[in-house]
Amino acid sequence: MRAPSSPTWPAARDALLVALVVLGFAALALKLELSEKLSAWHHSFEALQADEISLSLVVLMMGLAWLALRRLQEARRALLEQEKAEQLVADLLARNRELTQRLLRAQEDERRMLSRELHDEIGQACTALRAEAAWITHASPSDWPAVMATAQRIGQTSAHMHGLARDMLTRLRPPHIDSLGVVGALQALCHTWEAQCGVVCDLHTSLSKQQEATLSDAICVGIYRVVQEGLNNIARHAQATQVHVDLQASAQGLHLRVADNGVGMAVNRDHISEPKGLGLLGMRERAVALGGTIAWINTQPGTCIEVRLALGAMA
Repeated sequence: MRAPSSPTWPAARDALLVALVVLGFAALALKLELSEKLSAWHHSFEALQADEISLSLVVLMMGLAWLALRRLQEARRALLEQEKAEQLVADLLARNRELTQRLLRAQEDERRMLSRELHDEIGQACTALRAEAAWITHASPSDWPAVMATAQRIGQTSAHMHGLARDMLTRLRPPHIDSLGVVGALQALCHTWEAQCGVVCDLHTSLSKQQEATLSDAICVGIYRVVQEGLNNIARHAQATQVHVDLQASAQGLHLRVADNGVGMAVNRDHISEPKGLGLLGMRERAVALGGTIAWINTQPGTCIEVRLALGAMA
């Protein structure tokens, strides 16, 4: 396909056409002595000051040329702004495609891990249970001590399977959301995380039962996942000794803060630079998908994650 012609060529052709018209008119004026005839015509209408019309037309021509030049400059600026906007859109689309690919890869990795655990851990545990049960069915009364030991192993294997199933369910769906609501689920999350990491985790909220009941399932899950990912990042990187989780409701919407007193993150002025990790990108995408905003703020010491959800997103 032939490349489109450069916009300078039409302008050059127009300039050449104007020059030819001017030269043609000059030749015609020389031949017909238009200036003398125009002067005589002006003299016949001296009482009406018609001789001033020519100069007025010259001024009008210059004004129109100036106006055309200004419009040309404005068109060039508009074209430049359009090109910048198109480049920005292209960059955003490229980033969205990259993010989508990374999220899809993470989703597939999570599914692969779950399938591996189902096959290796639970499959192996079920095989062991069947073997133990088969042995018990053929055991004699004299094998009672061995039967008791086998029963204990069955109980341990069952407990192990229960723990695996609980972990998998936690990955697929936040625990306690359906039974306790988002506040109860966050309290349980903070309590469990504090016990595992040895870091104080305080939860404060002004969300009433009535307000909590109006929250959609997507809002509840999104808030829980943002807090969960924030606590995981704090445990891995922050070296903090205290964490505050604050969830407030107002006439404007929901305001979630997860703040720690750790070493903080790489900052750009007061805010964290553009997030690169998949977990941070996932947090941002959750907030944006819910119609809200998220910011990572340098609190010195530590980092504060702020999520704001508009009132319309609460329904």
